[in-house]
Amino acid sequence: MLTHNKLYQTLIILCFTLTTFNAIAVESDTYNDRSFDSWVERLKSQAYSKGISEETLNSAFYNVQQQSFLEYAQLEEANTSGQISTFLTAQQILRNKQILNHYRDVLFEIKHLFGVDEEVIVAIWGINNLSLAETSPQSTIDILTTLSYQQPTNKKIQNELLQALRIIDEGHVSANELKSNSIGNIGTINFNPTQFRTFAVDYDGDGKTDLWRSHADIFASTANFLSSIGWKTNQPWGMEVKLPEEFDVALLGTNSQRTVNKWHELGLRLENGADFSQTSEMASLVKLDEASEKYFLVFDNYFALLRWKRSPKFALATGMMINEIKQQQFATPITPFADISE
Repeated sequence: MLTHNKLYQTLIILCFTLTTFNAIAVESDTYNDRSFDSWVERLKSQAYSKGISEETLNSAFYNVQQQSFLEYAQLEEANTSGQISTFLTAQQILRNKQILNHYRDVLFEIKHLFGVDEEVIVAIWGINNLSLAETSPQSTIDILTTLSYQQPTNKKIQNELLQALRIIDEGHVSANELKSNSIGNIGTINFNPTQFRTFAVDYDGDGKTDLWRSHADIFASTANFLSSIGWKTNQPWGMEVKLPEEFDVALLGTNSQRTVNKWHELGLRLENGADFSQTSEMASLVKLDEASEKYFLVFDNYFALLRWKRSPKFALATGMMINEIKQQQFATPITPFADISE
């Protein structure tokens, strides 16, 4: 007969074995060892239980295709990269000025409703729209379904897919028309589906929120989101500055904040060498990129741009475009708006 001690040890080993077996079974189910088709059926069942109509599910998942691309983290990094110079060409600057002039009335309304300057809205739209034009939009449902299949434990991706289905279900856009970049961002301002459902605005009042063709909806949605992430109207995002000789580069970076007064004491001046207004406002010193000798003091609105997209290049390109749009003198003759393709 087993002694009490041996019986106890045997029970401990048995419990450990069962626990390990269950953990392996759960892990096997968690990490996707099912087929893509069975994964789609699982997603459809979950979406139906969340209130998505059968009609929407049938149209959205009709002939859904598994995509072949990098992992999500790599895709996200790829979608926040790019050279700043590609966003600041003379053609892009001119085009954005024309957009501002053409939609000045509605932009004026939106500014006073949401507290976001007209130039900021147009700059955000222009840079996001250019980024979208450089990609090949694909089916949002295909993209998010594949990403969720690759990462079955990633609840964020599954939620984005559910929100995309709700956008279709609510009649904003058809399943065939719902296109996105490689991480599932939609519309000309690259909202993810959750941002669309939270911040998108049907400003033209036609019963649909259209972030592809309706400039009124696009601009109001841009302003609504920027306002929610801390944009301060009539406040600068930053200013280009010149560093003194033998400056301590360890002071560079968004984690190093000082008052504008203190930066002035450290020898910073405007790019043309002039003094800048000294205030107690907090600012950080950032560099345009490694190859550049351009430096900027950046304020709270710069950090709002970073909350839009976690990319210093995006934030700086947007800020520099805002400055360009504000310039009243045009380097080239203004062409009719109709001659500038959208």
